Amino acid sequence: EIRDGAFSGCWSLTSITLPPSVTGIRNGAFSRCTSLAIVATPPTTSISYDAFKDCTLLQEAAEKNDSDIEALIKNRFGELPLHSKCYHADVTCQAIDGAIERTKESKLDRVDIMTTTALHILAANESITVDTAEKIRRYDCNAISSADDCGMLPLHYLSCNHQANVELLQAFIGWYPSALTLPNKSGNLPLSLAFERNRPDDVLDYLFACYPVEKRGTRGEEKLTAMAEKYTSTIENNPPIEKEKQHGWVKFISTKEVLDLCANTMETIIRTIKDSRIE
Repeated sequence: EIRDGAFSGCWSLTSITLPPSVTGIRNGAFSRCTSLAIVATPPTTSISYDAFKDCTLLQEAAEKNDSDIEALIKNRFGELPLHSKCYHADVTCQAIDGAIERTKESKLDRVDIMTTTALHILAANESITVDTAEKIRRYDCNAISSADDCGMLPLHYLSCNHQANVELLQAFIGWYPSALTLPNKSGNLPLSLAFERNRPDDVLDYLFACYPVEKRGTRGEEKLTAMAEKYTSTIENNPPIEKEKQHGWVKFISTKEVLDLCANTMETIIRTIKDSRIE
């Protein structure tokens, strides 16, 4: 059972995997989780009337479908075996293969009530691997570039996932590089979401190298400035080879707001450009 107010006010929570063993969700357990979009429970779970109070995204989805939040999350993946499998912690390639076969046989929809694809669900799952993601991408090749009702692409959810590493980010960005440049309905880019959720430095550095953002789009100006200066010193001796990182360098040197973050390292930037090490 999830106790009263357990996750209340966790504004950065976009997804939570509830195991089938959860029998009840108490008062205000997820109240004011304004970013929460992916959650599902078994039909038998007891849910207090205000367990999801002021969960903006879930409330909007429920109203859009003439429903309420309790009905929404209890029936979220009932007729979507692939979504359901991608939601749970025990997701594997073998399990995905079986769910895909069941989905093909019944010709079920590829999006749920919030127009979320199975790849969105998997991207938010802490058990995701490159192999499981590739399975889903091959089955639904449009999922990687599809936005759900929140304007979130799979890369947005992956950027919020505390278990997602650089290898996963490389895969998702390689499949759809434009995702780096597309904000969700709240105006947040993947890097902004990762930054606000205190993702590890290697994740932030990689996202920044692929698509630098300026301080108005991200909280924590001092940390972002430090990230930009670190990027400057790194790129002088290690020119980017990946196409996405090369594009990131072009954006970096052509965007005044980004360069303004690097007042202390401007000489290094100019020297790097003059050396013509990066095309």
